[in-house]
Amino acid sequence: MFHETGHLESRESDCLFPAAERKCVSVKRAFYRFLRRFLLLALVGGGIAWLWNELRPIHHPPGVLVRSGPVQRNYPRPSSYFPAREGYELSRLAQYRIRARVLSTKRYRDRNAALAPIDMALGWGPMSDTRVIDQLSISQGNRFYFLEWKKDPPLPKAVLMQHSANVHLIPANREVASFLSRVKEGSLVDFRGALVEARKQGYRWRSSLRRDDTGNGACEVLYVEQASYITPAGDRAEAETYQRSAEAARNDLQKWYHTLAEWRDTLPWSDAETIRAFNEEATRYQSAATRLRSRVAATPAASPAPTRTQP
Repeated sequence: MFHETGHLESRESDCLFPAAERKCVSVKRAFYRFLRRFLLLALVGGGIAWLWNELRPIHHPPGVLVRSGPVQRNYPRPSSYFPAREGYELSRLAQYRIRARVLSTKRYRDRNAALAPIDMALGWGPMSDTRVIDQLSISQGNRFYFLEWKKDPPLPKAVLMQHSANVHLIPANREVASFLSRVKEGSLVDFRGALVEARKQGYRWRSSLRRDDTGNGACEVLYVEQASYITPAGDRAEAETYQRSAEAARNDLQKWYHTLAEWRDTLPWSDAETIRAFNEEATRYQSAATRLRSRVAATPAASPAPTRTQP
């Protein structure tokens, strides 16, 4: 017994820390382990929350968010003054501006990705309305954009396709490229630039110049020179300005019509030269009236102001 007791005493005396200190050190070590695990979990959780916030779509209340459709001005002939990019020669086909709701985005790694890494499905008019979008399944793949619905489409298919587009986006610089990479589904965007044709070693990638086409070749190839977010309120204010302008143009047309009617009633029908001048003026009136009707028809009716703005 004494041998064992002496043995125990010798073991305790050889230890660096008394029993109370060993217990304190053990508690400290446990605390530091807990703190490391807590910080690691907080870091992982914060990363997941940030990623979710970056990737989750932006939700909007019902109502048309973007009323005006794309604005396009075709060039008389392709203008080839772009510097070569990634081995491609670019030609401007039309000046182009589109304000739209982002329906879907997709990054590609195909042969055109060096030039246009991102495609966006964009919608305006009824295709910016949550009530319509919620009844559709929207996807992208192989540089196409697909719409699906369960039973009947919420609107005629032609209306859905004429108010949406799959756009191949070519960033003009690093700032635009960075902006495009951050855009997510539900964003309201304003892109300005040019519809282009890209050529490389016999291969041609040409933008569509129409909004009513579908299938292969119906997508826009857009060289984006300016990119920004818009708010529904900003688009509504511009729509109201446009409506006032359209009303003024309508009044001018009405005056023009009455002038033509008075002229017609006093025409000397035996004077061929005067008759020809009248017909030319009437033709110009008809063209102006047709352009105004087309512009007004492309502008959807106003809707209540949404309650959420862009990030």
